[in-house]
Amino acid sequence: MKLLDSSRRRHATIAQPRRIRLVALLLGALVVSGCWASSSRPDPVPVYPIDGRLFVGKKPAAGAVISFHPADGGSMVTATVHSDGRFAPAQADGALGLPEGAYTLTATWPDGEADRFGGRYADPSHPISKLTVRPGVNLIPPIKLP
Repeated sequence: MKLLDSSRRRHATIAQPRRIRLVALLLGALVVSGCWASSSRPDPVPVYPIDGRLFVGKKPAAGAVISFHPADGGSMVTATVHSDGRFAPAQADGALGLPEGAYTLTATWPDGEADRFGGRYADPSHPISKLTVRPGVNLIPPIKLP
């Protein structure tokens, strides 16, 4: 019986360091995978402020929506025209402005289910304006539609 007990003790003392090494190895793998995942996130792209105005005749087109279509095929961003005619696009994360690059601008003016412009200014191949965003504040000359 003593031989059997000493064999169990020896097996227990040999198995315990293996368990410790296995736990340490698993914890190390978790830490490394967590660091890898966090370092694979892309850095945010800087955006630069845009300031523009839209008028229909001589009146601000309050409630109209300006769409900014990136020439590189990226995601479109929109801006709603305020009561004074001003508009400024905001990114999905709330950052005001657009990344550097070329854009075409289109406009719609929602009125229930309809577009007050009747779709005349909604085609990016016939933009109401073009814009090249550069670092710093980007001013768009007032856009005047008939």
